[in-house]
This record gives sequence, structure tokens and C-alpha cells, in this order.
Amino acid sequence: MGMTSKEKFIELMKDIYDGWDEVRKYDDDHLYYDRTKWINKGISDEWWEYPDEYDRDGDTESLCVMIEQYLRYGEIVKETKIGVLPKGGRDSR
Repeated sequence: MGMTSKEKFIELMKDIYDGWDEVRKYDDDHLYYDRTKWINKGISDEWWEYPDEYDRDGDTESLCVMIEQYLRYGEIVKETKIGVLPKGGRDSR
């Protein structure tokens, strides 16, 4: 397949910036969750026809959510057997 071009990366970063600019306005109730778990549940529960309805836009939004989680909470939110990490999101209020 070969190496990804810098132009393709820059195009993606522009898309992510545009999406992140919206996501950063989310309150903790809409940001502090395990996005990967949510996607997997959506596919398993057939919320949409994968991969037809969950496409590049969904992946781009996921990257934006995870970037804002990293910036706001210091890491990407993950649901684990010991609870949701990092501690300190909406559940700590």
C-alpha cells in the first residue's frame, strides 16, 4: 500500500480541526465516555448498518472526541474493569 502522503495527512488534520472545534464545546455529559465501546455497542446492537452507515464521518468524529478527551482529561476515556478512566470526569462530581 505504501507510505501515506503528507498532503493526505494535512487534509485529515484540517477535517479533524473542523470537527474538534465543535466537539470542544461539548459538556462533560457528552464527552466523558468510552467512545470505542459506544461504537462497538452500536455495531453489535445494529444502530446502523456497518460499514455502510458508519463511515469516515463517524471515524473523524471519534478522533475529535478522543482528542478533546485527551486535552480535557489528560488521556482518552476508557471503561475498564476497575471503572472509567481517567478519574475526574462527570462521575466525580
